[in-house]
Amino acid sequence: MLLDKAQVQILNNWTAMGLRGSGSGEFLVENAFVPADRSASIMSDTPLPLPLYKFPIFCLLALGVAAVALGVARLAIESLVTLSHEKSPQGSQRPLAERQSIQLQVARSEARLRAARQFLLSTVDVAWAAADDNRLVLDIRRDLRLATTYATKEAVTVVEAMYDCAGGDAVFASSPLQRCLRDVRVASQHVMVSESTYELTGRLFLDLPVKLELL
Repeated sequence: MLLDKAQVQILNNWTAMGLRGSGSGEFLVENAFVPADRSASIMSDTPLPLPLYKFPIFCLLALGVAAVALGVARLAIESLVTLSHEKSPQGSQRPLAERQSIQLQVARSEARLRAARQFLLSTVDVAWAAADDNRLVLDIRRDLRLATTYATKEAVTVVEAMYDCAGGDAVFASSPLQRCLRDVRVASQHVMVSESTYELTGRLFLDLPVKLELL
C-alpha cells in the first residue's frame, strides 16, 4: 500500500541486541484510505517484466539476510587477522598469529565462508538466468532457500570461531568482533533462514509433499 508519509507513524521500538543500525522497527497506520491503484501484491503481481520481479518474495527476503550474514563473517575474519598481529597472549612474547590453533581456525573459517558464498552466488546466477527465461522452476527455488540458509548458518560458525580466537579482547564495546557476534546472531534468527528451511528443502529432495507457498 502506497501511503502519504503523514498517514504513517514510525514506532521507534527496534531495541534488538544486534543489527541496531538497520532500524527494523514497526510502523502504525490507522484509518487510512488507499485507492486500489496505489496497491500491489508482493505475492502475485509482477510490476516490471524483469528477472528481479519474478523471484518469489520469500527467496528475495532470504537472500538479503544471507548477504548481510556473509558480510558480517568477512568482517569478523578481517578483524581477527588484524588483532592477531597486534595482540600477544598473556605470558607469551609471540603474537596471536603465531599460534597454530589460530592459524587453523582462520584457515577453516576462510574455507567455510568462501564455500558458502560461492554456493549462494552460483545458485543466484542459475535462478537469475531462469527467471529471465521464465523458467524459475521448483528445484531452483528450493536451491535458493537451501543456499541462503546454509550461508547464514556458516556465517554464524565463522563469527563464533573468530570471536573465540580473540579471547578477552572480543568482549569490549570497542571490539568489532562483539558487534559481529551480535549482528550475525540476530540475522540468523530470521524465519527465512531458520532450521525449518532444511526440513522444507529436505522434503523436496526426498520427493515428499510440501506447502509450495513457503517457497
